[in-house]
Amino acid sequence: MNLDAELSNQKRGKSVITWSAIFLVTTWLSIMADILNPNADIFKITDLLYFPEVPALITTYILTWRWLRSVVISAKLIDSDAIGYRQGWAFWGWVTPIALFWIPRRLVERSQQVFTSYLGQEYTLKLSAWWGLFIANLIISELSFRAYIAGAEGLVYVDIVGAIIFTIAFPKWKLIVETVSNSQQNAISKAHTEAM
Repeated sequence: MNLDAELSNQKRGKSVITWSAIFLVTTWLSIMADILNPNADIFKITDLLYFPEVPALITTYILTWRWLRSVVISAKLIDSDAIGYRQGWAFWGWVTPIALFWIPRRLVERSQQVFTSYLGQEYTLKLSAWWGLFIANLIISELSFRAYIAGAEGLVYVDIVGAIIFTIAFPKWKLIVETVSNSQQNAISKAHTEAM
């Protein structure tokens, strides 16, 4: 087991948290742009508030995928049968329709179960509230996007609801990433010590 490579996942976890926060801020900036310029046919300087959202989203997804992939790999090194999914699902679980409703949550949950079991600790990670908020935000975002494509008006209110849900979910997500990253680091350190 490569201790240095896996310990760098602590840094990945911090990057996931940082970029998730940046994406949250850019979501609110995008809503401000909608409020400041409700007539999207006319370009205003405030429309520049829209642009950071997509790069922040893409960066957050890439970092989250890399973090979760490393978590799954570490858990599989400790117990190869406990996860039930291949490491590729760390990416595909977030982008595959229908599967995204349960696979990312299971990957986080099962990996944390492996780490806590290996460390002889009690599993205390609470995922339901975060996951429910994540799914609610996902559905609201999809409805908002479809309504926008259809030319609906007043979508800023739907976007505000989605952003509020995202804001409530963020501290829960932060705690999950920190908890799983710490458990992963402790499990890897223990495995490395035992291997010596």
